[in-house]
Amino acid sequence: MKAGEFNDPRKQQEAINKSKENFICLDCLDTSDRLIKKEDIIRMPKRTRFLPECQKCSYSKNGYCSKSRAGDKLYGRDPDFIPVDHRCVLGRITKDGGLVSMSELCCPLCKKPIRRIVGKPIIISIVGSRDSGKSHYIGVLLHELMVGLASKFGWSVQAEEETIENYKKNFSGIYDYQQTLNLTQKNDEGFYDPYIYFVYPRNKEPFTLIFFDTAGEDFASDNLIENSAKHIFQANGIIFIIDPLKTEALSTLVDDRVIAESSHNSIASSLQNDQLLTMVSTSIRKHLKISEEKPIDIPLALTLSKFDALEEKFPRYNTVVNSSIHRRSGSYSEQDCEKVNKEVKSFLLKQENTRVNAFIKQMDINYCNYHCFAVSALGLRNHPLHGRISIPKPHRVEDPMLWILKENNVI
Repeated sequence: MKAGEFNDPRKQQEAINKSKENFICLDCLDTSDRLIKKEDIIRMPKRTRFLPECQKCSYSKNGYCSKSRAGDKLYGRDPDFIPVDHRCVLGRITKDGGLVSMSELCCPLCKKPIRRIVGKPIIISIVGSRDSGKSHYIGVLLHELMVGLASKFGWSVQAEEETIENYKKNFSGIYDYQQTLNLTQKNDEGFYDPYIYFVYPRNKEPFTLIFFDTAGEDFASDNLIENSAKHIFQANGIIFIIDPLKTEALSTLVDDRVIAESSHNSIASSLQNDQLLTMVSTSIRKHLKISEEKPIDIPLALTLSKFDALEEKFPRYNTVVNSSIHRRSGSYSEQDCEKVNKEVKSFLLKQENTRVNAFIKQMDINYCNYHCFAVSALGLRNHPLHGRISIPKPHRVEDPMLWILKENNVI
């Protein structure tokens, strides 16, 4: 489009209709197939937070927008800060008078920005109580998706531009500084940003991976669910994180020093797994109108995190103790997955703990398709010490994701 056509609605719509891309709204997920019809897409003034456009715009006068009705203050001492509510109405005018588009494609229902997708969208909700190791798991999994798995599986993987920025902001400390992460914070709008990756497998159809970080505590009320957890209702798979250091029946198997270095919260202050599973299952049933007599058919990967703390409790001959065949062979191994599932489930049941047994029974009743996994984001024998770690050498972090992809017939 030419510069003068950016604010011409007819030209804008023509450009959208000719595009070969598909789009999805991750805020309302309003259609059954999740895709938004191109003819329904609208354009809205772009919110300029975190972007440098305002600093370069000729309408910026002494840190204020001269064209904004409210005379929005754009920045003060910190030039990177721009108010959340400032939206550019006219588009950025360069110093030489040229026009740069400052509108963005938005959903016709909720008026929020939509996301470009390639092929089939696969939404994976990663659920766990706060301080369950979820942030480290997500950060390492996404790194492995781009670096390790892509080369092994013959995939070309591209991260969405916003995802690259969010990854740097939330997870760079793991690899750049070998530091443990603080608890993940929500964005200014009250939810966790998605992480979006375009995957182009060799000799197969491309697909888009969309990961959501979900704190279990957000299922405590309908308002919290609406703000930051509603994506789970449209998920193609759920990775449910169990922290052994916060599980009463399992924490007694672990050295107290390891627990102290690995956790910010005590067991007493942490949401227990059976409570969290009840809240998640109840929310899904309520929203999707699934009766108690019918199981939920969303694939659920029950994932024991921080496996490095429990490794020695498993027999050396167990498959779960060894690196995954998926990674070594560059293809998904159903046999490897089944062995791990049986070993981890058997380990949990052998604890002969009433609460653990009730948790497994709850899984059997509520979900018709679930598998058990055990992972270590940091790697075996890489326990945090005073907030420092060695460079992660992850153990089986990809297993739950690969199983979900297999259940959705994309690998």
